[in-house]
Amino acid sequence: MRRLLAAAGAAAAFAIAVLVLPACTSPCDELASTICGCEKTRDRQDACRQTFVTGNPVSVSSERQDVCDRYLETCTCEALASGDYAACGLANQSAEGK
Repeated sequence: MRRLLAAAGAAAAFAIAVLVLPACTSPCDELASTICGCEKTRDRQDACRQTFVTGNPVSVSSERQDVCDRYLETCTCEALASGDYAACGLANQSAEGK
């Protein structure tokens, strides 16, 4: 019975994390997490997230959040691997116009 309750508790905690926590992150945090997820090793992913997501508590304007939200639609690991840094907002704006 204890195992069943423990399993149910773990399942509930997982469901809360999946359903509630993503709503607490901003588009810019999500974008940074997506970019960090493209690092080749778990250690590098974790270090990147520590630096740019959890370790960087900055206030970002709603206008900037909207920009990050748009990049979330195009930013993929494949885009970064092919050198399409603009897809993730990582290219200099003057270079994007070339």
